[in-house]
Amino acid sequence: MRRLFFSALTLLGVVLLAMWGNEALNSHLILSSTGSTAYKMHRLFVEPVVDEIPILGSSRANANFVPALISSKAFNYGVDGSQQYETLFHLKRILRNQSANPVIVNLDPWGFGSYEKPSFLADYRLALSDPEVRAVLPAARTSLVERIPGIRFHGTLRGNLTTWLNERRTVTKKIVDGAVLQLLSRTPEEWQVINAKLTPSGFHFDARWQAELDALYASTERPIVWVVGPCSPRWRELFRGQQALQTFLKEQRKRPNVYVIDLYASIADWTEAEFMDPTHLNIHGAERFTRLLKAELEKLPLPGL
Repeated sequence: MRRLFFSALTLLGVVLLAMWGNEALNSHLILSSTGSTAYKMHRLFVEPVVDEIPILGSSRANANFVPALISSKAFNYGVDGSQQYETLFHLKRILRNQSANPVIVNLDPWGFGSYEKPSFLADYRLALSDPEVRAVLPAARTSLVERIPGIRFHGTLRGNLTTWLNERRTVTKKIVDGAVLQLLSRTPEEWQVINAKLTPSGFHFDARWQAELDALYASTERPIVWVVGPCSPRWRELFRGQQALQTFLKEQRKRPNVYVIDLYASIADWTEAEFMDPTHLNIHGAERFTRLLKAELEKLPLPGL
């Protein structure tokens, strides 16, 4: 009986040691990888950096904006697949920070996602101590399993290690200041296949979103800058939402602390060589786009640049 007890105790010790090692390794990889959305959400909700210029949005924010070309204070919080509801959730939190620096918000030219069915794509496991985070996430994302150290990162080691390696070795992507810059360029033959599969897209905006936006604008004097980036030539040809997009941007410009920089409509000479797919720039396009953006930002009365 005593031998069985000590065997069970030894097994428990091994399990606990493995759990501790898994937690320690994953936490280290995440907190050393600015491209990890778990790191971004920890930075945003747990250890906020007040004196920064945040860049918010979807994968188009993540891949298209090079923070260092904007300012040494800039940081990219872009989340792949994120819809505007999640971006506004992040914006709401950032506006609580006592800073006069501008906030840059990417706007996808196809607009906003569903008003009734918001989705959250970032990894919030290191931010679940925040009650507002727990309130917006579905129960499965806030369960005990997602919160217990040693268990919460089960199955994530490979992805965390890949992000960590990319940040240090630029293996398949260049990760810097939160931005995940794409190294991929396509051949003409690949673009021919991609373009053949493209379908027309419009700009989608439920009018109910405007009340949400106005509440955010009214909560701060901090400058908010909407930025629309480019899409590939063929995607532009098929776009059917230009009028609706411009109507939205015109409405936002009416607010005293809101600015709009539209590099989608104002610059049309983007080439396929600058894209990794129809809606995401590669690193060469991202650098060009960000330099153009910086020039436009410098024309505005914005502090902190």
